[in-house]
Amino acid sequence: MNFFKISIFENFIHLHRKARKPKRILLVLGLIFLSDILLYGGEVVITGNFSKAAGEQVQVFTYSDFLSLNETLLAQTTIDTQGYFTLEFQIEALQPILLDIAFYRQIIYVEPQKTYHIQSHRFHVLENGNPYIPRYFIDAEIFSESPSDSIFRGLEYHIYNFYDTTTTRLLNQPRTEFVELFVQKILKNIPESIPENYEKAILFRLASLFPKAQLPSGYSTLDEIPIDYNNYEYFRWMEDFFRKKLLIENSLTASSKVSRALIMAVNKSVTYHQLQDTISKFFGIEKLDAKELYTLVALKIFYSTPMFSNSSILYFLEQIRDDSHIESHKRMAQNLLERFTRLKPGSLLPDKVVKSYKGDSIRLREYSQKPLYIVFARKECLTCLANLEMLRPLSVKFKDQVNFLAIFTSHDTLADARTIEQMNYPWPSVLGGRNYELLRAFEAYALPLEMLISPGGIIAAYPAYRVNEGLEITLQKMLMRALPSGSLPH
Repeated sequence: MNFFKISIFENFIHLHRKARKPKRILLVLGLIFLSDILLYGGEVVITGNFSKAAGEQVQVFTYSDFLSLNETLLAQTTIDTQGYFTLEFQIEALQPILLDIAFYRQIIYVEPQKTYHIQSHRFHVLENGNPYIPRYFIDAEIFSESPSDSIFRGLEYHIYNFYDTTTTRLLNQPRTEFVELFVQKILKNIPESIPENYEKAILFRLASLFPKAQLPSGYSTLDEIPIDYNNYEYFRWMEDFFRKKLLIENSLTASSKVSRALIMAVNKSVTYHQLQDTISKFFGIEKLDAKELYTLVALKIFYSTPMFSNSSILYFLEQIRDDSHIESHKRMAQNLLERFTRLKPGSLLPDKVVKSYKGDSIRLREYSQKPLYIVFARKECLTCLANLEMLRPLSVKFKDQVNFLAIFTSHDTLADARTIEQMNYPWPSVLGGRNYELLRAFEAYALPLEMLISPGGIIAAYPAYRVNEGLEITLQKMLMRALPSGSLPH
């Protein structure tokens, strides 16, 4: 049995170890090697059994598009008293989805018109997780008649092991031989009967492993590759390819004609068309839709590169959003704008309504007509509690001039409630630990964390200054700017 088949077989053995259903394993293996699945958009069903997580909310997210990677909610429900749940949602094509329980996550590769079962008798929630940290991972078994999750999870497993054993050699001597041997071993053993969309996704994934920018197997120019808006691995590869070509292999110095052209096109132009022309010329792109898409990819990459003007990039994204004739590009541009500006200084505070511990409803944007200082806290965060204590004299000094708010984020809301009662804070306090929509809106996963909002609901700093880091003088300056000319603060 060859390498690829062994990897899939071993993965299925792992996933079915407890089920002990040999016939089912053989059936699924048969589907992998013998079926020729034609995939269309349709419903996906996920059932689950988490016996130690009864009462927890379970959500499924996908990406609004595969360039911005902004998350959008597909479905949600509550795990019943026996630990079971069912989720149903629509997707267009083979893709990864994110199953989330209290910010602990599991990625599942799903395809339309299929059913998946996920289970764990160990997983339970002691405290809210953090979706950006790998250790907050749901360790669970996944079963399905579809091979999608097993194939791509098995592929990622082998890629992880490959990097784990060769990273040092690749860093010290970035030659392609190591990667080429690994890739050829995978390609050689892909079954001929594997669905075409699976094969395309695998080829894009493998091409991104090379130290230098690499086209997928079967293509000799970038312009040959058809745009596939529904292929997650295509966008994953494309971003990697452009980053390597434009930022790694191309010297970002004044001696590089390409770099000078790119910097001028971003920092000195009034429209994105000069950048689009520069990129198209560099890569030899003729197709109009590809020119605009690759410009979007470049704008995403350049946004995190210091020599390119962020304000220009945001302006170009607005132009594409407003002027493009391709709906997918308009949506990507808008999603990138949201990604780059959300929760950043100058952006609007999320328009959420919270309920204080005493039962009062507070609309945050209305509450921020004065300067507003928010502290996210939980009982176990001693730094958070210390910052709240140091706020007491400031709340007296700035009474009626500045609003203060504490949002407690512990999964154990009873413990947070006891803390609020014991400390008797002079400002409203919110039990937000089970309000996942609120915590996700503020990305309040890691503490300590504070936010300062200017009058009118405009974010001034996030994370913000703490009391011992100059908060008092910052508030004074903010109040001075808000006063009419000639007035003095009390």
